[in-house]
Amino acid sequence: MFFILTYFLGASIGSFFGLVETRLAHHQSIVLPRSHCDYCGHSLNVVDLIPTVSYLIFRRKCRYCRRHYDSWSFQVELFLGIAFLQLSLNFSWQVLLIDLVLSYCYLSDLREQKILTFLPVGLSLVLLPAQFSFVPEALFLVALVTIVSIVTQGMGAGDLILLFPLSLVLGIRSVSLLLLIACSLIILVYLIGSRPRRIPFVPYLAWAFIITKFFQLSKLEMLL
Repeated sequence: MFFILTYFLGASIGSFFGLVETRLAHHQSIVLPRSHCDYCGHSLNVVDLIPTVSYLIFRRKCRYCRRHYDSWSFQVELFLGIAFLQLSLNFSWQVLLIDLVLSYCYLSDLREQKILTFLPVGLSLVLLPAQFSFVPEALFLVALVTIVSIVTQGMGAGDLILLFPLSLVLGIRSVSLLLLIACSLIILVYLIGSRPRRIPFVPYLAWAFIITKFFQLSKLEMLL
């Protein structure tokens, strides 16, 4: 029961972030009106708002107008639910902050193809005192990836800024693994058949962060 409640706590925060992102994008209040379908405007009941579960039970559709929902909110609910399960096994306030910032950047990168840079910048400032010993490694890695990105026209500025707080917490070895996993996920999705003109990199960074933390928790990273 503890793990179920932990999962739904994270997923509920992800659902709230989805609401905030949608309302702010449409210049609406995040308090009123109550949650509703963006297509038909019908108010949603409790059964329509169970994080991740409602999306799956109703087959990604609004119960009233039957139009398909976008998957971005579901993805972030799932991400934060799993992230909170990881935190319940080994809590770290630094990882909690990264999970929250990653989840919101995940949303904005998928929806608007941009990242609110004040979030990773603010996160870096909060993490610096506790993770100061990792600053040289983090700066070196970000500088190296920046050079590669300029040459290959790969990662955007927001992605590079987000990489700095990840480096502060994980260190250069784990972040190198994270980047390898993120790129591998992109290749996998591309091979499966989804080939968008622009690839939002933050979602792949987010899932790679989850997988990297799994490696750390299970001690498998030491074997790589």
